[in-house]
Amino acid sequence: MLCSVRVPSFDLWAPRTLRRSILAPLLAVAVPLLAVSVALFLLLAHDQREELWQRHFTMARATSAAVAREIDGTRARLDSFAAGSLLLSLEPGQFRQDAAELLRVRRDWRTLLLTDAQGNALAAAPAVARPAAPLALAAEAARTQRSLVSALYDSADGRQVVSIAVPVRGRGERRVIVAELRVEWLDTLLADFLAPPNVGGLLDQNLRAIARNVDALKYRGRQPAEPMLEGLRRSGEGRVHAPTFEGRSADVVWVPVTGTPWRLAFAYPTEALLAPVRNRLLLVAVLAGLASTAGIALALATSRRLRAALRKVGASAEGAITGREIDPPTTGVEELDRMGEALAQTARVVRQGEIQREQLLTREHEARLVAERASKDKDDFIAMLSHELRNPVTPIRYAVRLLRDDMPPTALARARDVIDRQTAHLARLLDDLLDVSRITRGKIDLQREPFDLREAVALGVEIARPLVDAAGHTLTVRQPPGPVPVVGDKARIAQIVNNLLHNAVKFTPGGGRIELDLASIAEHAVISVRDNGIGIAPDQIERVFGLFAQAHERTNGPQGGLGIGLAVVKALAELQGGSVTVTSEGRGKGSVFEVRLPAVEPELLVSIPAAGLPQASPGVAQLMVVDDNVDATDALAEVLRADGYAVQVAYDGIAAMELAAIVQPQAIVLDLGMPRASGYDVARWVRQQPWGARTFIVAVTGWGQERDRERTQAAGFDAHLIKPVEPRQIEELLSAAIADRARTAA
Repeated sequence: MLCSVRVPSFDLWAPRTLRRSILAPLLAVAVPLLAVSVALFLLLAHDQREELWQRHFTMARATSAAVAREIDGTRARLDSFAAGSLLLSLEPGQFRQDAAELLRVRRDWRTLLLTDAQGNALAAAPAVARPAAPLALAAEAARTQRSLVSALYDSADGRQVVSIAVPVRGRGERRVIVAELRVEWLDTLLADFLAPPNVGGLLDQNLRAIARNVDALKYRGRQPAEPMLEGLRRSGEGRVHAPTFEGRSADVVWVPVTGTPWRLAFAYPTEALLAPVRNRLLLVAVLAGLASTAGIALALATSRRLRAALRKVGASAEGAITGREIDPPTTGVEELDRMGEALAQTARVVRQGEIQREQLLTREHEARLVAERASKDKDDFIAMLSHELRNPVTPIRYAVRLLRDDMPPTALARARDVIDRQTAHLARLLDDLLDVSRITRGKIDLQREPFDLREAVALGVEIARPLVDAAGHTLTVRQPPGPVPVVGDKARIAQIVNNLLHNAVKFTPGGGRIELDLASIAEHAVISVRDNGIGIAPDQIERVFGLFAQAHERTNGPQGGLGIGLAVVKALAELQGGSVTVTSEGRGKGSVFEVRLPAVEPELLVSIPAAGLPQASPGVAQLMVVDDNVDATDALAEVLRADGYAVQVAYDGIAAMELAAIVQPQAIVLDLGMPRASGYDVARWVRQQPWGARTFIVAVTGWGQERDRERTQAAGFDAHLIKPVEPRQIEELLSAAIADRARTAA
């Protein structure tokens, strides 16, 4: 006997009640969506980890490149030592003397060793017992005629070191110079590149730890754990999940160090990598649970409300069927109460949406233009910052060179003055940057107190006076006879005055006029600075006080600053309840900056005498040094005079051409950006003179992009050096050029 069983069917999309009609689609969408979200999150976490692997490789390669550069630099210094010392005379005593001098400079070098081609020690500085490792390295370097880097080994006094062997020749015989290096400088190099929790280590050809950024002394000479050791035995790059020396689980990558048999390993703790992923996954789960619970509760509440509203609508429908006069039901549901006006409302919304869309597109276009301008201003600012930071470094380097040589007391005093002035200029640049940083972050503190405004103005004038005098300007200060009481930060208001005067000096040609007035107008004290400089174009007025904007190029002096002084002026004035404005009739008609402070009056002038400029001394070969940076010019001139040259100096383009017509120099060291005439103009003028075809012209400048080099070459320069330049580089370049031209003439 057969019996039939009826299986009840469940249709998700045909619920019998309003509550089920709301809950069923909600759950049907929410559950798969939650599962997909978790899956996508896990996939994203996997992709993020792969991206971290690549970042680790990038960091390891960058650190490896830094180590390779240091090793190459050591090789180059050994080559330079071999070429520049009396090594070619094969005198051990002279080698020890030269090596001892070099070791006093190179603190990270322990010893220097001279061997023959068989690895036999000929001389050493200091004279101590030699272990076999550097001698064997020297023999191999002599055999292969290549620079070699050793593995980690114990030196004669028991310290762990590495060596670099460089083959050289003297009187036709093969010799090898071996430098025994402390490994602590490699620890410092790794620590500069890699900060905890990142762990970086340098491994030698025996896969033993040479240096680490953390706990280097504790683990130096040890080999890593086997999972990583197996991978390291293969050449090239690699990655593995392995424990660090400390026993912590980590993701490890390694790359070779170019030019050496060493490897650079980089480890990132697994816990630090996975903890954010676990936390985010837990957060997603919690949020999903809360959202699901809230959704179900909201769905139940909504279903109850809709059922009540529909019962009212149903009752009204029954009344309409029976012909009874009824009032429109008030259900509390907008869709049911206002069904008649829904389409009109929709049309209005659509139209408003179109208007808003056009407005958004317009605002987006304007915002993009502002962002592009800000990006360009930022790029220009970074280029200017690079240029301005290089300028003071050059005279400092020249002055340091003077301090090392046996120079007369006047030259030493001048060198110290150069270092003092240029470090003060560097401090001003850094102070400007720090002020901008504090202002933009709202961290600047004002020391408000009642004081006579004339005191702040006098202080600002005193600070700016040397710069004004050096540029040959006439500064006129007008002030009321009585005190001008204000409440504010005296030092910051003095900074406002100094920045305005500094700006006027920069953009006024030499010998210009600057006027500073202090007056009381209504309930304000007004400080105005007027100049007869190059003025401001109308389209640049609004951008003058921007952080990354410069309305025009400076005309006077090398120490032009970063172009952020006016932004600091505006911020400091507004922080003290004041304001700043600028007016100009256009290019070539000067400008007027006006600062208004509440309840203030006029100021005082403090004068500082200007310093004189040094003169050149005669010598054998005639040279000229031309730069609008007086310190850089005079310091380099002293260095070249110490080498036996007759050096003349000029501080602008026109003076350089007038002096060159008299001196007819064999070589000119020439800056590019100068007042009155640029370095390009001077170079082209020299090449047009009958004597100028054989003059060697060197550009020394802070501008070093490819287009700058092409431009100097087209103007007739023979060489292009980027500030800061080592004095020895200029000396060697000039010596070779003058000797070459002398041979050609002979």
